[in-house]
Amino acid sequence: MVDFGHTENESLLDKGIALYNHKAFDQALAVFQKLVALQPNHAVAHYNIGNVYSDLGNLDEAIASYHKAIQVGGLDEDASLAWYNLGNIYYRKADVPKAVDAYRTAISINRGLAMAYNNLGLVLAAQPDKASRREAITVLENARKLKSDDIDVLNNLGIAYGGLGNMDKALALFNKARELKPRDSKAYINSAKAITEKGGDINKAITLLKKAGKIAPDDFNVHYNLGGNLSRKAERERSPDGHRELLNQAIASYHKALRIKPDDFNCLYNLAGDYLKKAERASRKQRDKLRPDVHRELLDKAIAFYRKAIKSNPAHPAGYFNLAHAFEEKGDYENAINNYRKAIEIKPDHADAYYNLSNTYRQQGKLTEAIKPLETALLIYQKQKNHFKAAHCYFHLGGIYAGMTQRKKSIQMHLRSLKIAGKLKNRGLEAANYAMLVGLYGQQDKLKQVRQAARKLLKIVK
Repeated sequence: MVDFGHTENESLLDKGIALYNHKAFDQALAVFQKLVALQPNHAVAHYNIGNVYSDLGNLDEAIASYHKAIQVGGLDEDASLAWYNLGNIYYRKADVPKAVDAYRTAISINRGLAMAYNNLGLVLAAQPDKASRREAITVLENARKLKSDDIDVLNNLGIAYGGLGNMDKALALFNKARELKPRDSKAYINSAKAITEKGGDINKAITLLKKAGKIAPDDFNVHYNLGGNLSRKAERERSPDGHRELLNQAIASYHKALRIKPDDFNCLYNLAGDYLKKAERASRKQRDKLRPDVHRELLDKAIAFYRKAIKSNPAHPAGYFNLAHAFEEKGDYENAINNYRKAIEIKPDHADAYYNLSNTYRQQGKLTEAIKPLETALLIYQKQKNHFKAAHCYFHLGGIYAGMTQRKKSIQMHLRSLKIAGKLKNRGLEAANYAMLVGLYGQQDKLKQVRQAARKLLKIVK
């Protein structure tokens, strides 16, 4: 709360400020409104009313009050604070253009307002285009000149450099922030994220996040990022016991994060994914050792958290896609089909959803229904120049036509798959195609082609 100088009704103004500082917002608002009733053009009173409304979450009223304070005049250079606060509110309302304009206006009035540079830089750094991110660096470097040891400026500048792929510069700034304020959890979190994005030492990232957790045990970002790094480390772990333990730690970290932010889509989505990974690993490598009810329990947890993620963000196709995959793993093909279709409704060029939809039909024995989604997936993969996936589409189309005893079409598909696999030097897929061709040619009594395919298959196998 700011008093810009001597004004009339100074006692009312002082009383309102004192109440605001004690967080008695409703009472402070009443005092400032009384002051405005006595003196309608009291700029400072309008400004302070804006502050109260902002803290109460009444953002539109706050905007109107700040604009009134600016309109009636008398704030002089301190009008920069009204524009700065307007920038903050517009950013809270996700109106980035107005936030940027407000921060720029604040800076044009007061070139020394470091916090306006900082927040403008933070907003620009979060934008997807490189031009905004480059400007963010310029703006934040100006903030750094004004406040060289400001932790927020250093962290935000590091984020801006990271957004342009300069992870070394980002890490140097985060390290500087940690040196200046060893108890600042943000710098530890940002350092860990930069290490991860750089593809650096994942153990170091985990150590930094654990330190951040000791500083700020209730910080969502600590537990969320720790969960992500533990999950990534689990993917690299060859030992089954080590993999399982790391996944369990990742799951525990995500649960801690969700206790802080229960509706976070990414956290719910990643947690569901880790439960699904545990179930799939059990399915592929340990099914005979794992009780079926445990396998079902893991899948049910994955399904439950994917559903929560979808509820949090119903417009995200990945939620439906992976929910469908979990249902498919469980053998609930109807629910799998329904959710693959929902993913496709949201993202019509979702090639993987078409591909998996076809596979689900095949598992049901519905070969005719499996053809169209697989052909659609093939067309999308070809447009994307994803030759690996296109080759697999041809291979599976060959399998479908073989199952329908349409051997000529099946052979055509396998030959097309084989041609792409040869260019990609994918020996495994080449071998699979030759194996299918041996059988198909044999069924047609084409012994010459059988011998040719068999020789090529043996050459690959050897």
